[in-house]
Amino acid sequence: MGKVRQKILDASAHLFYTRGIDATGIDAIIADAGVAKQSLYNNFSSKEELESAYIEVRHQQWLLPP
Repeated sequence: MGKVRQKILDASAHLFYTRGIDATGIDAIIADAGVAKQSLYNNFSSKEELESAYIEVRHQQWLLPP
């Protein structure tokens, strides 16, 4: 996984958990990740795709605990 993609996923995970998915906007995610908006859209075509990736990562974490 690329560094930028991981930064976006990490930022979204933090914000989705603390603020909620619906209450977290793209601008907050890119600010927290420290990336350009275009970088987000180069990795995820939409917020919905980002949400799906976040949910998949969380699902895998539950299935394969450390």
